[in-house]
Amino acid sequence: MKAISITLKHFYTLFGALYLSVLLFTSCSDNDDNKEDEDNGGGTSTPTLSLSPKVTDIVFSATATEDYTYEVTTNQTEWNVEVAPATATWCTVKKSSDGKSFSVKATQNEENVVPEKATITVTAGKAKTISFSATQDKAYSIYIAGYEDDAVSSGHLYTTYWIDGQKTTVGQTIGHESTINRNHILSVSGKDVYTIGIEKKGNLDIACYWKNGEKNILGTGITLSEARAIYAHNTDVFVAGTEYNSDNKSIACYWKNNKKIALGDETNSTWSLDITVSGNDVYILGVEEASSDEMAPPFYWKNGEKIAITGATAGDQAYSILVDKNDVYIIGKSSDEEYSTNACYWKNGEKIVLSDGVDDCAKDIFIDGDDVYISGYINAVACYWKNGEKVMLDEESKMSLGTSICVWNNDVYVAGHDSNSEDASNACFWKNGKKTTLSNLYSFVGCITVQ
Repeated sequence: MKAISITLKHFYTLFGALYLSVLLFTSCSDNDDNKEDEDNGGGTSTPTLSLSPKVTDIVFSATATEDYTYEVTTNQTEWNVEVAPATATWCTVKKSSDGKSFSVKATQNEENVVPEKATITVTAGKAKTISFSATQDKAYSIYIAGYEDDAVSSGHLYTTYWIDGQKTTVGQTIGHESTINRNHILSVSGKDVYTIGIEKKGNLDIACYWKNGEKNILGTGITLSEARAIYAHNTDVFVAGTEYNSDNKSIACYWKNNKKIALGDETNSTWSLDITVSGNDVYILGVEEASSDEMAPPFYWKNGEKIAITGATAGDQAYSILVDKNDVYIIGKSSDEEYSTNACYWKNGEKIVLSDGVDDCAKDIFIDGDDVYISGYINAVACYWKNGEKVMLDEESKMSLGTSICVWNNDVYVAGHDSNSEDASNACFWKNGKKTTLSNLYSFVGCITVQ
């Protein structure tokens, strides 16, 4: 019995020791787990991470004036924020000094391209990752409008515009001879693009314009009408043009928000050629038929009142009008007795001659501060003048025209057209003298603007 008693005693001792070991192991394991959870923040609770305000994809303007700031809430001991890919250097993130928030900023974009998309990622321990994207607008867009033949060379010209080289065709226009001298066939106001052309009604042409591709009819549809220039500002749309009367006489007019205002008195045929608005004043360039085979000197209307260009004579031609600081500029060409034409412009009626060639012409004007830029051609080769100094744009062996000009961020843009090896006109533009072809079809450009 004694031996059995000793054996049981040993059994109980061993059992107790084993039980104690299990308790100690379990306790240590729990402590290790708790320590691991503590290292990941907040004991045994579910890891959390949130941002305020609630995140959505963000967009920066080209000027990068925005500052997106987010407060971070988490039960983890640490959190981190980063931008990917590494090449998206335009986008940066920065933690606040107290470690409770971060901000997302961008550098200014000065290019005509959208930078690479950036992804902002926020992490905190085992909490669910939060990600959102950031993009930035391009600094500017190049808007160009003109006319292009269809692919089968049927002789039909279509009003066409390009935004950063992407073409949109909106509708038919009239023939080459009537359209080649039209400059301001495009106007851009905010994100809205306006162009002019015609609506066909049988054999009748009806003036119209398109806003972002949506057509607006201007003419009555009873007689022929033409749209020659457009100017849009805020919610107002001005279109200079002509509508014929029942005697088939052309009467100059313009439409403001689709309402027609007649300018000519029907004594002689008149045409409105271009339009601009300065403050509350509407200026329209015009021409009048003096006889069956001669035009009177060009002139303009200011709020419907006819004003002579004192330095202009019969045979002079005008294409564009601009008002800057109360000065009125008229752009065109003058003819001599030998029928040679010289590029020129009139400032408040005074003629300033730019060239003395045989086949020269000024077509458009842009004023940047105190600098006056004028586009045109000399001996049928595209060029522009800066404060009277000539800059040639194309080879003398090629025929080309500089029909429109603008300046953006010290870069000079001239739009026009040149001839290829088959002597066909191709729409193009020059940026600081470097040419970009827009179309390989028969085409030409009337207007360019950068904004």
